[in-house]
Amino acid sequence: MSPKLELYFFPFSPPARAAWMTCSAAGVPVDIKYIDLLNGEQKTAEFIKINPQHTVPTLVDGDFVLWESRAIACYIVDKYGTAKQFLYPKDLHKRAEVNRLLQYDAGNVWIGVVENWVYKIHHKPPPTTERETAFHTCLDYLDGLLKGKLYLMGSELTIADISICASLSIWESIDEDISRWKNLLKWYQRIKDQPFWEECNHGIQDLKEYYQRTNEHKKSLV
Repeated sequence: MSPKLELYFFPFSPPARAAWMTCSAAGVPVDIKYIDLLNGEQKTAEFIKINPQHTVPTLVDGDFVLWESRAIACYIVDKYGTAKQFLYPKDLHKRAEVNRLLQYDAGNVWIGVVENWVYKIHHKPPPTTERETAFHTCLDYLDGLLKGKLYLMGSELTIADISICASLSIWESIDEDISRWKNLLKWYQRIKDQPFWEECNHGIQDLKEYYQRTNEHKKSLV
């Protein structure tokens, strides 16, 4: 019997899309529950009862509730994705490497994306030169890590690929040029070619259209 899982989700959110992609890649069906962050649905009493931190993604598995996308990804593969265990290997050395990359995503990639790209969506002041340089160093590292590889860990896709790719997907919504990172761009396209991509990532185009609308509105006020 398939598990009855619920995933609270907002399509603009890269971490939420990473959680859904992991479920799909692992062959684990989930009931997607849309939470409109723009209209404050995450602050309703009903949702706060589920997740007091009122964040997405949030996974509900019976009486068990889990949030934070990378924790969700690990849990999904460990409990339900045994047929796709390569996504989160049991081998301790390989798993340690995946965990390291997940932490690198949380502490470097995603923070860099927020500081250097997401500010455009919210029409905030641009980052300092120091923060831009730090983010480019992060992208340089990933580009070098991918040299001669299909995926971050080598020949097999893992949840680290899914998580970092989701973080970087903001570039599509704001038309950021990442062509200088050639290995990274090829890898990104390789993830996009996965069968789970299209269903889980319509939010990239939705966010792009939102960004364009708000950008035009801001210009009209000048």
